[in-house]
Amino acid sequence: TEELKFTVEFITPCFLGGATGNAEIRTAPFKNLIRRWWRIVNGNLSPAELWQKEAELFGSTERNPKLGKSFGKSKVLLKILAVSEKCIPTNEKFSIGDLETGYGTMSLAKYIGYGPVETKSYLPPKSKISFSLTIPSKNRKEFIDILFLIKLFGTIGSRSHNGWGSIELIPEAKTFEFNPPSVFGSFKDLNLLDSKKKYPYLIAKDKNGVLAWKTQYCRNWSEAFGEIGQLYYDLRSHLKSLSDYSELMGFASGKNRQPAQFTIKIVPQKVKSGDVIATKYYGLLIHLPYLLEYWKKAEYLEACKYAYDFFASRHNLSGWQ
Repeated sequence: TEELKFTVEFITPCFLGGATGNAEIRTAPFKNLIRRWWRIVNGNLSPAELWQKEAELFGSTERNPKLGKSFGKSKVLLKILAVSEKCIPTNEKFSIGDLETGYGTMSLAKYIGYGPVETKSYLPPKSKISFSLTIPSKNRKEFIDILFLIKLFGTIGSRSHNGWGSIELIPEAKTFEFNPPSVFGSFKDLNLLDSKKKYPYLIAKDKNGVLAWKTQYCRNWSEAFGEIGQLYYDLRSHLKSLSDYSELMGFASGKNRQPAQFTIKIVPQKVKSGDVIATKYYGLLIHLPYLLEYWKKAEYLEACKYAYDFFASRHNLSGWQ
């Protein structure tokens, strides 16, 4: 086995709920986050192959058809090494601005954080948790790529699709370093979307680049959140003008539930201005595409283009590189 050590820093409030819904520090949500991005790194596998490999690596009580017995325990172990002094659940109020709707003014934080915001405690921005990840040596490259994707696009906790629980992941240099070309080379063209896979399984790109868009630099996380949150609201309104397309933003009907295909993340970045280097923030909107059960591929690509044309019309947005 090998050990990879890294630190997670929270960029936005993180509603990492326990049994009561209030913030708790546990390894399980972080292991689930790693598992989710493992599926995307291994998105080239068929659903059956993916299930087999996932059970072999992460463990399962299901029967392994190759061995005639259960898969057994997970070969992936995650342990908390340290928690910073600031990493204490809090109910302190915050604001990312207001939203003008047809029903009047409302809190943008409540709109995109409906449920946990102002009702549950959260882990505050700038708090940190250090981890040790033990993996089989043969999977080292795979897990380094997973951690890099989490650094780029990962969020965690309740309402994480809407940008809550945006995180920065910092490797401990003595144990590993990121290899960006390895990850970027795995991004696939949107037109190659597999109609048999009804779940997010790849980072996609089109002729204009990776399917992610970012705002201009902002002074702090809340300002960047306000910008991308307003865009998210505008996108929902825009797609509702054609009811068939609005399902890209997720829906729930009885037992049938689909999460939004667009994910918000707030990203910190060091920016040099003259002789001064300062931390700036930008809002990022990522599309993790997959076909809905009853959509034909041509219809789905048309819906995507409708959303992408909307992004192109926004002067404060640019493609993510």
